[in-house]
Amino acid sequence: MIFMNRGIAMIISTALLVLVYFQTILWLTGSWIYNTYYSHGFIVLAVSVFIAYRTFTGQKIEFYSVDVRGIYIIAISLFVHILASFWVIDFLSAVSFLTAFFGLVMTFYGSDVSKKLAFPIFFILLAIPLPIYDITTELEVLSAFATTSFVNLFGIEANNIGAEIRLKSCNFIVGAPCSGIRSIVSLLTIGTLYSYLIRDRLWLKALLIILAVPLALIANVLRISSIIVIAELYGVETAMGFFHYASDLILFIIAVVMLLLSRRCIRWLTSKRSF
Repeated sequence: MIFMNRGIAMIISTALLVLVYFQTILWLTGSWIYNTYYSHGFIVLAVSVFIAYRTFTGQKIEFYSVDVRGIYIIAISLFVHILASFWVIDFLSAVSFLTAFFGLVMTFYGSDVSKKLAFPIFFILLAIPLPIYDITTELEVLSAFATTSFVNLFGIEANNIGAEIRLKSCNFIVGAPCSGIRSIVSLLTIGTLYSYLIRDRLWLKALLIILAVPLALIANVLRISSIIVIAELYGVETAMGFFHYASDLILFIIAVVMLLLSRRCIRWLTSKRSF
């Protein structure tokens, strides 16, 4: 009876929380539908729900009395939401929604349950769109510079001015879709999930998550470089046709493989140093 009452109270509280954050939830789901950088949002949500379900499947759950620390977390989260709504910072509001829900779990089910659900709840952070406009611009310039330097090593004469790559035969502009931000977000999501699933030391898990960013950037530079090489050898139409889209998937798969192999390399290096 206590469990049922607690469950009903949790459902009602969650419904009220959804009402308070309704505009934020609309913005978030709209971003998952219309923002190609975060089209993986529904997948992240589904994975989070599945992990939460698997966490307690076949396990005896210890439900403790109300943890008042959860109430403090909810109060702070709602305060942040009010400020974020006033300043129109949707990202901050979405983050506070997750912390508020975490506070609800802690309040009704105790710290033991909230700790077990911490990862599936905050994994959704990777599906919240960042205010990335300035970051994207910097990544465009960085990708153009790195690509120019790389193709020069192979005898292809190229130089860049900002995000524009100039060749003898044509010019390329590294736009937002080619900046690498999509690869970073996707690989960071995969890296975080992979680090959670593996049984390894905490520092290695953290390192794998960090490595996702440079590996995504390297894969993006290789992709742009391959497009330039194809353009030089076979013409711009060939480079910007099927190969332009196929290379995106191919290089991302390579980046994922590189991330998985990184764990093996790090473990091998650390084992060698131990002798």
